[in-house]
Amino acid sequence: MTDPDLLIEAPRPPRAWPWWTLLFLLCSLIFGINFLEKAVPASLPDPAKIDSPILKLYGRYMMGANNLMKWAAPSQPPALTQQQDVLDTFDNAAPTIIEKLRVVPLAAELVGRDAALTRLDTIDTELAGDASLDEAFRRDAAALRAIYTD
Repeated sequence: MTDPDLLIEAPRPPRAWPWWTLLFLLCSLIFGINFLEKAVPASLPDPAKIDSPILKLYGRYMMGANNLMKWAAPSQPPALTQQQDVLDTFDNAAPTIIEKLRVVPLAAELVGRDAALTRLDTIDTELAGDASLDEAFRRDAAALRAIYTD
């Protein structure tokens, strides 16, 4: 008879390297596809065909909250830090010239016309620096400037 302890094989090391390799390849594929989708376009599309859902949602929320606060506490002006937070959030949500133009009326309604004019100054310098932008952006910026100046 043989000893039962001798029949037990020594534990084999787990062979996890194929699974780790597969996991690495899948993660690389997912991240690679994510980076390819975020390529910057060569030209700006038609603004009428571009929707900014995050900016639209946040703008509607802030307009509603602003109207509610004016109704609930009409004698208290909004705090300056809150106004600056709102403007910073809008700036973060508007990376393109199309969205920056859309933020101007929101900034004017929520904070005041000076905030809108400050944003228009920034947009005008960007428009002056890039001759490839469509003339419609310049007309829109001029129209907004006329609205908030007069």
